[in-house]
This record gives sequence, C-alpha cells and structure tokens, in this order.
Amino acid sequence: MAGIISKTELRKDKKGNDYATFTIDDYDGSMEFRVFNSDYKRLQNYLQKPGDIVMLQLRGKTNYRNPKETETEILDIFLLADAQIKLTKSVTLSLIIDDLKPGDTEAIQKIIRKYQGKIRMKIEMETTDESLKGITMSSNKYTVSASNELYKELCELGNMKVRLN
Repeated sequence: MAGIISKTELRKDKKGNDYATFTIDDYDGSMEFRVFNSDYKRLQNYLQKPGDIVMLQLRGKTNYRNPKETETEILDIFLLADAQIKLTKSVTLSLIIDDLKPGDTEAIQKIIRKYQGKIRMKIEMETTDESLKGITMSSNKYTVSASNELYKELCELGNMKVRLN
C-alpha cells in the first residue's frame, strides 16, 4: 500500500508506553493504523512527518484475542522515493548477441562498475537464430545499485533491454 501520511498522533498507553495512530490516504480512501511497542520504535521516524509519501508492506494475521478476526500487521514502511532501491532484487540485461557491436561489453562493464551496489546482475543472451535457445546467467562478480541513472545509462547503449526485478 502506498499513500500520504495525513495525520499522526503520538500517545501513551495506561502503562506509559509510547504508541502512535496514523492515517494513510490514497486514491481509494484512507486507512488508520495503530502501532505499539517494538513496532512503534521501529517505525517512529516515519510517523513524525505528516505529508510524507510512504509505502507500507502489510500482512494480514489472525487477531490473538479473537481468532475469528483478522488484523493488519505492518512489516515495513519506507519513503516511496526509496521503493525502487528497497524492492529491487535483481537487474536483468537482455542482449541479442547478433546485435552487439565492438566495445559494447566494455561499455556495459564500465557502467556496472560505476554503479556498484548489493543487487544481483543477471544477463540474458539471445540470438536471432530461432534454432538456438537463449541463456540467463547471474553474475557472481558484479552487483549494482538500482538507480535511475544506472537504468538510463544502460538503456542509452541502445541494443539491450533492462529490467528491474
């Protein structure tokens, strides 16, 4: 779920522990959440700035007090601007071997080195010869940072497709 934090209230329970209620608005409406104890401590930095556009990773779980009811658990919250970096598991380059020009592999390596990070690189190689199958390889040597700049520079080479997975 993604939306804007429209309202936040920081409170204390009967025992003096901090907790928060906050509202997320999106195009379909709004939803109110409450976070207590360790969840509050883990998420409090995001809850102090109403107006931030955030993404929540949620999971439904059975209410421990009433097993017939379901409640929503917040697994993670982060700024929507950080979603691309946080959610990308790998970057895949799809190359058609027949279209590669001299110097393309060196250009690809230069770009990959420039944007080193922790995300796995995959390369799919295909050929225009339909009798041959393409192959996909994962690099053990190169990992990248999923950024708009990496995507743009690889796409500018012109003879490959780039996917964020």
